[in-house]
Amino acid sequence: FNAELLRCNRIVSTMPVTNLSMSLFVLLVTLDWFSPNLLVSGTFTQATIATSSTTTKPCNLPVKRNCLCLFDMDRTLTGKQGEVGSKCPQNALQYGVTDTAYGGGTLTLSEFGLNINKSECAACYLGTISAGDAGGPNSEERRVLHSHLAVNFGMLPSVQWSDPHPVTSPLVVSCPDRTKQTAIPGVLAWYKERGIVVNNEHVHFFDDRGDNVEAFRGTPYNARQISCGSRDMGGVIGFCGAALAEVVLSKGVSKCDVSLAV
Repeated sequence: FNAELLRCNRIVSTMPVTNLSMSLFVLLVTLDWFSPNLLVSGTFTQATIATSSTTTKPCNLPVKRNCLCLFDMDRTLTGKQGEVGSKCPQNALQYGVTDTAYGGGTLTLSEFGLNINKSECAACYLGTISAGDAGGPNSEERRVLHSHLAVNFGMLPSVQWSDPHPVTSPLVVSCPDRTKQTAIPGVLAWYKERGIVVNNEHVHFFDDRGDNVEAFRGTPYNARQISCGSRDMGGVIGFCGAALAEVVLSKGVSKCDVSLAV
């Protein structure tokens, strides 16, 4: 039996026994849909058994709701290539791995990209929706990114990457900016085909670009801008990428400069 259900739904019965002569008497505590059992070994001459009281201990079990976290890659899971030390002290170079985004350089993972398993998204199913292509098919960059995303068993059940039309995997690349919200139904459908149902209101998207987050207004999904403390290209994109503390499962659309209710 499920131990939590047994703890929450047990019935405790007290049974006074009169005129009893027996060598062994055992009273079982059972689930509420079973009748109490009386086990007797040995002999007895006369027994009159009556149940005098029954008490039930109710319990409200937590209901698990699936959630889905989806991430942009460039300047979200990654930071500016080669920038660590004083500018991005929590980031880490991935030596020998090329990142072709925004001029190119050595792949550098953001604080969040290195610590997905420590974030609020660790309990959620995962995926990506990125305008970039993560280095293209069979690239070392894709391998490294996937290894950091698939840190919790079963929460990213795919090693395949997908274009946005059609979506054939939760790892979506080459999805143009300001259209990323249109790929989410395909990701949800992919998970549903595998028996994993996530409601729209439990979808959370993270991106360093404000225009991509703004595009989620009027949708049933949640979106949050990250890399708010470090910006590049005149503030258009992130610099260090997502900080671990920025990735929270908040409701609505949240940008670095304003929070908009939807």
